[in-house]
Amino acid sequence: MSMKHFWIFFPVLFLLTACHTAEKLSLVYKQLVALDSLLAWQPQAVLDSLNNMDIHDFPEAEEAYYNLLLTIAMDKSYYEFRDDRVISQAVAWYQQGKDPANYARSLLYKGIVLYSLNPIDTLAFIHFKEAEHVMKANKMENPSFFVLLYGYLGDINQRNKNYEVADEYYQKGLEASRKAGNYDNYVLSLVSLFYSKITLGEKEEAQKILKEINELDNVPVNQWLSPNNIYVVFSQTGNTFRDVINGTLNDSLKWIAPKDYPGVLSIISRFYRKVNCIDSAIVYGKACLNAIVDTLNIDNQQYYANLANLYSIKGDYRNAAGCYCSALQAFSNYHAYMNDKRVLELEKKYNVAEVNQKLLEEKLTKRVYLLLCVLLLALVIISFILVYHWKRLTKENKLLLEERQRNIRQLKFFVSAFNSTMGILPEFIAEINHISHKSRVLFPELYDNLQDRIDNVNSQYNRAFSEITKSLEFNEIFSIGEVSPRLSDREKIIYVLSKSGFSNELIAGIINASVNNIRSSKCKIRTKLHGGSLV
Repeated sequence: MSMKHFWIFFPVLFLLTACHTAEKLSLVYKQLVALDSLLAWQPQAVLDSLNNMDIHDFPEAEEAYYNLLLTIAMDKSYYEFRDDRVISQAVAWYQQGKDPANYARSLLYKGIVLYSLNPIDTLAFIHFKEAEHVMKANKMENPSFFVLLYGYLGDINQRNKNYEVADEYYQKGLEASRKAGNYDNYVLSLVSLFYSKITLGEKEEAQKILKEINELDNVPVNQWLSPNNIYVVFSQTGNTFRDVINGTLNDSLKWIAPKDYPGVLSIISRFYRKVNCIDSAIVYGKACLNAIVDTLNIDNQQYYANLANLYSIKGDYRNAAGCYCSALQAFSNYHAYMNDKRVLELEKKYNVAEVNQKLLEEKLTKRVYLLLCVLLLALVIISFILVYHWKRLTKENKLLLEERQRNIRQLKFFVSAFNSTMGILPEFIAEINHISHKSRVLFPELYDNLQDRIDNVNSQYNRAFSEITKSLEFNEIFSIGEVSPRLSDREKIIYVLSKSGFSNELIAGIINASVNNIRSSKCKIRTKLHGGSLV
C-alpha cells in the first residue's frame, strides 16, 4: 500500500465504525423510548422486555435510560426493592445535566426506592426536593409527575408529624391531579387531603371534601375500602354504627393484603374510642396486635401505644405498662433493623464502589494504553515523514552541491582559458598600430584603414564594457551602483574586480588586456578617487 493510500485508510475505517455504532445506538434508543411510552399502561410487560435485554454493550447514556425505566417498571409492578444500585447509576449519569427531564425522574424514583427501603430515611425527602427543584428550574410542566412527587412529600411530612406542611403538599397534589386528568389519582388525593384535614382539626374543610367525594361518580371499590378511606365510609352511611364497622371490616379485608389487616383494625379501634366505646376499642386493638404479620413494621409501635392508651382509660395500668413496653420494643426493633439494614446497604455500596473503582482504573489503564499506542503510531508516522523529507532534502542538497562544484570547475576552466589568451589581442592591436605607423608615409591609405579598424574595435570594446556594467546580474554580484560615477565603465569593472580580490593577471585575462595596461588603469582610478587605496 502506498503512502498516499495509507493516509486514506484510517478516516474511512473511522467513518464506517462511527456509522455502524450510531445506527446501533439509534435502534437501542428507539426501543427504550417505545418501552417508556408503555410504562403507564403495561408496566409488567415493559419489565419483562427490559429483563430480556442485554445491556453489556450499552453506552452509559443508554444504560442510564435503561436503569431508569427498569426502576419505574419495578415500582409500578409492586416489586419489593432490596437496594438502590440500579437507580443510583441513572441519577449519577443524568446529574451531568444532559437530560433535565430524566434527571428529575431519576431523582423522584431514587426517593421512592429509598422510601420503600426505609420510610424514616431523610435521604428520600432530599431526593424528592431536588426533583422538585430541577422541574421548576427548567420550567417543565408534568402534572402526573407532580401528583406522585407531592403525594410522597405529603406522606413523609405526615409521618414526621409536620401536618401543616403535609397539608400543603396534599393540596398541591390535588391540583396537579386535576391538571393531569387522572381520575384515580384525583380520588386518592382527595382522600389524603381529607385525612390531613381531620388531623389538623379542620372539620369544615374535611366535610367539604367528604361532600365532593360523595358526589363523585364511579369511584373504584378498592379505593373506598382502603384503610385511609374508612372515615369517609363511616361518615356517609345511614346504617347503625356496629353494622358500619362490621361491614367495613369484612369488605375491606377482601381487598387488602394480610399485612394491612392491622391498619384496618387499628382505625376501627380508634372509631370506637372516638364514640367512647372503650371495651370495643380494646377488642379491636387486641385484634390489631394479633393480626400483625410484619414484626418490623414502622407502625407496630403505634398499634401497641393505642392499646396502652385504651387500657389507661379503663384504669388497667398493668396491661397499659406492658403495651407501652411492647411499643418501645417494637420501636427499638424497627430502628435497629433499619440501621443494620442501612449499614449492610452502605457496605454493599462500598463494595460495589470499590469494584467500580477497580473497573474504572482498568478502563483508564486501557485508555492510557490505547492513547500511548496512538501516540506511538503518530510518532512512527511523523518519524517516517521526517526521514523521508530528510532523505529528499539530502538528495537535493547533494545535487545542488554537485551543480555548484561543476560550475566552479567550469569557472576555473574559463579563467584558465582567459589566462592562457590574455594579452594576445592587445599585443596584436599594439603591433598592428606600430606597423601602421612605420608604413604611414609609404602606405597612407593602408594606415588610415587600419586606424579606422582599430578605433572600431575600441568602440565595440567600450560598448561591451558598458553593457556589462549596466546588467542586473553584474550589479547584484558586485554592487556596481555604489561605485563612483566618475569612473568609466571599463574602470568600474577593474575597480570592483580588484576590490573583490582578483589579481592584476586575472583581471587582465578576464577583460583581455595586458598586465601593464591594468596597472596603468589602476593609477588613473586612484587619481580620480583622490587618493583612494587600490591594490
